[in-house]
Amino acid sequence: MPTIRSAALAIVLSGLAGPALAATCNMTVLGTTVLDDVACTVASARGVTTVSVGAGGTVLVRRSVMSARLPGVMAPTRRSRSGFTNYGQVVTSSEVDDKTCFFNQTAVLCVE
Repeated sequence: MPTIRSAALAIVLSGLAGPALAATCNMTVLGTTVLDDVACTVASARGVTTVSVGAGGTVLVRRSVMSARLPGVMAPTRRSRSGFTNYGQVVTSSEVDDKTCFFNQTAVLCVE
């Protein structure tokens, strides 16, 4: 039988994960489009933003460092395969049109 204490703990833990929000994602790497108006979901928990894209693609932003595992065409070689890329330090900006962008010198990910 669950106690009031365990029920309260469950509510707090579920609140930490945050709800996943449906969004649209665009991403370029070295000026080449990798994602173009693709449906995605965004969830944040404990300083980590997880962007889930299509069939198994994921972009993580953790402590201002962005990494991605995206199936399909990998820029700039244009090979069809799944790969993991670490883009390093990123800056986050929120624009007035309700868009959040994560960018550095090589990659730009915008979520709206």
